[in-house]
Amino acid sequence: MSVITVELPLELQVRLDRIAREFGVSVSDLIVDAAHKMSQADALAEIKEKARDRDTRAGFERVLAAVPERSPGQLGDAIE
Repeated sequence: MSVITVELPLELQVRLDRIAREFGVSVSDLIVDAAHKMSQADALAEIKEKARDRDTRAGFERVLAAVPERSPGQLGDAIE
């Protein structure tokens, strides 16, 4: 693990101290957890953006075209 020095406004430091005490963790652990969650949210947003770029009608049509044309195999499978 690496060490980083961060300057915090006094008001924020006081709030972080209170929250850390309530959860029974150190301020350092609290900040590490928050940073980890933010990085996960950023990664998820990136994944969603890439998926949105792939989510097109043309892509759906390609998948649909790959499905073979066949009659229903059993009675009741047909949509009428």
